[in-house]
Amino acid sequence: MTNLILRHFKFDFEVPHIKELLRYLYADKKNEGGKIGFYLFEGIGKPSGMYFPSEEIIEKSMEYIFSSLKS
Repeated sequence: MTNLILRHFKFDFEVPHIKELLRYLYADKKNEGGKIGFYLFEGIGKPSGMYFPSEEIIEKSMEYIFSSLKS
């Protein structure tokens, strides 16, 4: 899937440091109790609830995504 995306879309921008992105995520209105919130979806336009992962999981997820975009 990553190869398909990279074949059709060019990502030639500098990716901000993960800690900088976390600052913005902590300012999001979906957060509760100091935790970063993400909506989970069953399908397009069908939210099924909220997920509040640890900061470690968010960082590891962003590292994976960023490494995939550099391929």
